[in-house]
Amino acid sequence: MLRNVSSECLEAGLESAYAVIVPSAKEMMAKRILTKLGKAPGAGRMPPEPRRKARSGKRIRIDRRMVNRVREIIEDWPGTRIDWVDVVAAANREFKANWTRQSLAFHDKIQKAFREKKKDLAKAKPTPRSGDLTVEHLEHQVRHLTDENLQLRVKLATIETRMARWRQNAFLHHLTIEQLDEEMQENDRGRSDH
Repeated sequence: MLRNVSSECLEAGLESAYAVIVPSAKEMMAKRILTKLGKAPGAGRMPPEPRRKARSGKRIRIDRRMVNRVREIIEDWPGTRIDWVDVVAAANREFKANWTRQSLAFHDKIQKAFREKKKDLAKAKPTPRSGDLTVEHLEHQVRHLTDENLQLRVKLATIETRMARWRQNAFLHHLTIEQLDEEMQENDRGRSDH
């Protein structure tokens, strides 16, 4: 409730350009009640986010037999490189499950087998020397050069687009090729070389 108390303030010798807000008796009582209640549980928190959709497929609990089989899959890994994505895919194919990396890595035996296999593969991996280039090293170079080529093509297309725009702007502003090819002027910032 808003009351204009300027006449009361003037009598007391005070002056204000703003109206004074004086709460009513009901508002004062409501405030006293609310302060006695304290904060409600969860007050001031953000509302909960919507839950993620459940994963599709049947959830299968990992038992001891499954842990041992996944460990065997890791130990008998055929490739020269191992990562969790491939291990999870192989385990899900074997058991027709929908496990995640975390659900497999939770089991110490699987985690230990994965670390050991990764170490073994790192030791066995031949390091390419100048005279001994392996197929894997050459494939890596080809992938790297292909990626670099793609990035350069994108950059070239961007530059060609910009050049076309600049050419059009130069034509509209009657700039000649000689003017565009002039040397850049150094900025004079008022400094002396003395």
